[in-house]
Amino acid sequence: MNLVQLLNHATDKTRFEGINDYFDFCREYLRFAHKGLQAVIVSRNETHYQFLQYKQDGNFNITRPLNSNIMIHSDDFDKMLKSFRYILARLTAIPCAFAPKGK
Repeated sequence: MNLVQLLNHATDKTRFEGINDYFDFCREYLRFAHKGLQAVIVSRNETHYQFLQYKQDGNFNITRPLNSNIMIHSDDFDKMLKSFRYILARLTAIPCAFAPKGK
């Protein structure tokens, strides 16, 4: 997808009806960010903060700072998604300290 397609997709609420729709969009954005950016600007003071600069299709705009420590590279997304789905499927088996007693 290009930037215009991503924007159209993101602003269409009917495309986000289930959790898999969000996963699909994340995958597409990460693919775009991997190849479709003008530049990645690294903060001098906090090198884990990065700014993404779009190409002409994004008017060369620069994003707010992103913490690269919590970003997933597009090459790792499917592997991480598999792990995330595994964890989600087992959340109900984890006891919650805040659950009402006796339930």
